[in-house]
Amino acid sequence: MADEETDPDADPGMGGDTTPLATHGDLERRWHALTDAERAQADELLADASEIVRAQLFGGHGFIRRLAEEPSYFLFFCVCYC
Repeated sequence: MADEETDPDADPGMGGDTTPLATHGDLERRWHALTDAERAQADELLADASEIVRAQLFGGHGFIRRLAEEPSYFLFFCVCYC
């Protein structure tokens, strides 16, 4: 792997794709027009939420990873959580 420069001020997060799963525009279409301050806060919160969703789905014990490694987990999940 090539050496990469890192930004010391960057949020370390999970790495990988950091594109938010929703935008403040999506929120405005479903709720109401946001002020500039609300847009900035929404962008931060949506980015944080997107990181949490990705961690839950693809992280070390995430649902998607677990399904790939252990297909019977789907039955466990359905019985216990559905």
